[in-house]
Amino acid sequence: MAEEDTDEFPAAGPGSRKRRAVFLGVSGVLVLAIVIAFVDVIFPFMLAVVLAYVLMPLVRILERRLPRWGAVLVIYLALIGALGSFVAFGVPRLAAEVRKLAHETPRMIATVRDKWVPAVASQLERAVRAYGASEDEEEQASELAENALDPTPPALLVESRPDGSYAVILPPNGIHIAQRANALPGHDGPKRPSEPT
Repeated sequence: MAEEDTDEFPAAGPGSRKRRAVFLGVSGVLVLAIVIAFVDVIFPFMLAVVLAYVLMPLVRILERRLPRWGAVLVIYLALIGALGSFVAFGVPRLAAEVRKLAHETPRMIATVRDKWVPAVASQLERAVRAYGASEDEEEQASELAENALDPTPPALLVESRPDGSYAVILPPNGIHIAQRANALPGHDGPKRPSEPT
């Protein structure tokens, strides 16, 4: 009687290596697609499996003194108690910290605006001078630094409305339009109609 070799697969036909590989590959892709499609439904079950796996050693320890259902009940009550304690003690502390942050935010913004931005602006100006920037580049850098410190609101505020239109909000004192001395090259400013003679 000859021993059968169970590790050998037929070269072709049912049960061949190629067919098994194709079957396993297609099955894997199908399972992955199902998991991705139904992740919202499957996630609680996956979380339950992980939780059961992690808590299994504790259940086995408690099973020595309690029935299995008692051990599971004790563990769940302990978890719910810990979560409740966290909410009872942690949430008020978190709310107090958020209130404190809301109270301190204007001071922090003022510190950034009054101390940090000027310090960074002066360091940028020194760096520009150190690398031999032209006067125009120095002027642009100082203008950028001044604009960063200028807390004036924008001249126009455009807000989108729910119906798809836009609201243009002007400042209360109107808009002042002035021609700059350093206008764009090749642009002489707006053309004015010639006065009648």
